[in-house]
Amino acid sequence: MELESLKYAWKTLDTLAAGRKRQPDPLEQERQLLALLRRKSRGPVATIRRNLLLELTGMVGLYTPVIAYYLFHFGGRLSVISWFLLAMAVLFGTYYYRMNRILLAMQCPAFQMRPNLERQVQSLERYIRNDGIMSMLLIPLTACLLGALFYWKLPAPVHTGFLHAGARNPLWRVIVIWVCGLSAITVVLYRVNKWYLGRLYGRHIEKLRELVREINKP
Repeated sequence: MELESLKYAWKTLDTLAAGRKRQPDPLEQERQLLALLRRKSRGPVATIRRNLLLELTGMVGLYTPVIAYYLFHFGGRLSVISWFLLAMAVLFGTYYYRMNRILLAMQCPAFQMRPNLERQVQSLERYIRNDGIMSMLLIPLTACLLGALFYWKLPAPVHTGFLHAGARNPLWRVIVIWVCGLSAITVVLYRVNKWYLGRLYGRHIEKLRELVREINKP
């Protein structure tokens, strides 16, 4: 946050009070500072709401064709993929809805900044952390589901590959390949998702954290 602006505003209040040859009113100083902090908070909150809407729009645009494809193709044998993705979409949608409610409350003129801001920021951080965990696990879980369907729902290919157990490819080797592949994917997704959420939300939540520290200064 622009801390220098806050310090300047605070000094300005002291200077005006001194010019009037009276002691500054602590209540008036606090009211002025909270009003300034409220104005500063609108930027990060509005940006988080915008990014939240963009992410939700992207999720709907990505999930909808995939859900429709697996629901109406393959004679319904792979419709479980559609239901799985739909359940994930509902779960993510619930998180986005709750986060948006918090952000709307923070933009409300009646929002009591001093008692509520820290609690709301903690709630936002918790939702973002859970969102990151779910996003990171979504691809491995989907891969496991697709693998199970690959073996149990679809006919075996004429020429089996390294993902099929056989005389030359024992089951333990297939399991090791799956575990190693999914572990590598999970590590990569963790790093990518951490950077992605930091760009979308983390840096803006940190600005709100700075506001909390300013408010709680003695």
